[in-house]
Amino acid sequence: MTNPAEGSVSVVPPGRVWTERSILAGPYPVEVAVAKDGTVYVASIMRNDVAVIEPGGTTVARRIPVGEAPQEVVAAPDGTVYVTNSVDNTVSVIPPGATAAAETIPTGEDPGRMAVRADGTVVVVNRGGRSLTVIAPAGAAGAPAPGAGAPAAARPGLSPRGQSEVLQPAVLLTELPGPDFRRLPPGRRPCCFAAPVP
Repeated sequence: MTNPAEGSVSVVPPGRVWTERSILAGPYPVEVAVAKDGTVYVASIMRNDVAVIEPGGTTVARRIPVGEAPQEVVAAPDGTVYVTNSVDNTVSVIPPGATAAAETIPTGEDPGRMAVRADGTVVVVNRGGRSLTVIAPAGAAGAPAPGAGAPAAARPGLSPRGQSEVLQPAVLLTELPGPDFRRLPPGRRPCCFAAPVP
């Protein structure tokens, strides 16, 4: 867990009720995520970066610069890490084991909390815009790799009210109705739509 005022992360072993050790993570760490391999990612809102702690580590192994005012950090099933940058209105995408963010995806206004579905789809809550941004996982059915130009088929299982649209080389896949779509420029990961939240 994070200790923002102390600039540290506390490590609590499974089944224990006390802290085993604390690791300095930089000024005001706000959120932490643990990938499947045990790597820990800590968002530091004051440093505009993510501290990476290796499994079993006692210090920060490296820092990955992201956007301005990172808040939420989540790890997808494939190990990809997503970070909301609340001032930039973006999400930084960090591949497993990377030393830098590979992509910056635009969102709605003031992105905050995120949820990861079992298939790796990431849902971002845009607090200021009262909307959701949905980011398709890399390699998803119907989602071409960055730079690919082949048309993509719609992902199976879409509800009757869902929509899909093929762009070259980006594709938009939605599972929730919404009038406003955010298109990525060519060469960027398939993403996303913004749907007003009642």
